[in-house]
Amino acid sequence: MKKTIIISLLMLAAVASPAQTCPDSNHPHAIDLGLPSGTKWACCNMGASSPEDYGSLFAFGEMEEKEIYDYRTYYLRNVRFQYETIVDRSDVAYVKWGQEWHIPSPDQFNELKDNCTSEWKVVKGVNGRVFKGKNGNSVFLPAAGKAIAINNESKNKLGNYWTNREHWESDKAFYFFFSNSSTGQFDGLKFLGLSIRPIKRK
Repeated sequence: MKKTIIISLLMLAAVASPAQTCPDSNHPHAIDLGLPSGTKWACCNMGASSPEDYGSLFAFGEMEEKEIYDYRTYYLRNVRFQYETIVDRSDVAYVKWGQEWHIPSPDQFNELKDNCTSEWKVVKGVNGRVFKGKNGNSVFLPAAGKAIAINNESKNKLGNYWTNREHWESDKAFYFFFSNSSTGQFDGLKFLGLSIRPIKRK
């Protein structure tokens, strides 16, 4: 009798408590972090098969990973996006994952940073940051580094994630950065290979 009661209480707690991780292995999942806007964050990077997988690296606005990331191989070097923003058919998340998914804006990264606790962690041997919402749900962003030409010297040391916004200097765009000690937003050359973590807007 006592054993039955304990099992029932554990099952009830599991139902009442929000999930900390993905409910199953059918990625990607849209994780509700309890953000003010209702924005949900994908459980993994584009090109990844799990939350701790680095996934693919993309030049700004491009649709495919490649071997060399430099000015010569950047197909969009003479392109300016309408309203300086990647949307819809120029958004790799929208194109590859479906119309509900998008590359986050700078404001959406700020919302993530300002409304979640952030902690540097090692998940299955991969360094990165866990962003945990006030509702208890969390997402892990692996430190996939930054590709320059054929090199990625910051892999497993730094996280660099494109936003959807161009810089006012035509050869740059804004990205979200983190290390084991800090987070922030910077601008970088568009031909660099960075990670993408899609979002679903409410």
